[in-house]
Amino acid sequence: MATTPEVHTEVIREDGLWAVYLMVLSPEGVDRTLVERHFTEAKATLAADVIRRTAARRRPPREADDD
Repeated sequence: MATTPEVHTEVIREDGLWAVYLMVLSPEGVDRTLVERHFTEAKATLAADVIRRTAARRRPPREADDD
C-alpha cells in the first residue's frame, strides 16, 4: 500500500521579504522548495494558501478500503 505524501506550506521572513515554501512530506523524506517571495506577509499567506490547496487537489485519489 503506497502512502500519499502530505503537502504543507510555510511562510517565513527572509532578507526583508516574505518567502513561501512548499513542503512535501513522504516516507522517503521531506522536500522543501522555495516557491516565491512577497513584500507583505498578507500576500505571502494568501499565496501559500492557494499553493497548498492546488497541490492538495493534484494528489492522486485515495484508494478505497475493501471490507
